[in-house]
Amino acid sequence: FGVDVKREGDLVYKVPKKAYSNPAKVQVECDASSATYPLAIAAITGGTVTAETVGQESIQGDAAFALLLRDMGCKVEQTANSTTVTGPKKGERLKAIDVDMEPLTD
Repeated sequence: FGVDVKREGDLVYKVPKKAYSNPAKVQVECDASSATYPLAIAAITGGTVTAETVGQESIQGDAAFALLLRDMGCKVEQTANSTTVTGPKKGERLKAIDVDMEPLTD
């Protein structure tokens, strides 16, 4: 945001006094790991959940969780900044999958 921060030592930072202008709007991506819980609830209940700030452009490893749900039979729609998961219709079941979870960081 244009703040001139100077480091002075290991734990000392100096920020000069002056008026700073904040942008009108800042979008902060939510924690992808935390978003997996409501997305999983949609998967097991057949409901629909949207994580509004974690999408296909996320740099977080756990953002790929939705793709696993897709492989398991959920409908997954992603934009650059959102992910919507709809679980299988009534009478349909989630499919078991084999997956290497190492890239999903948490």
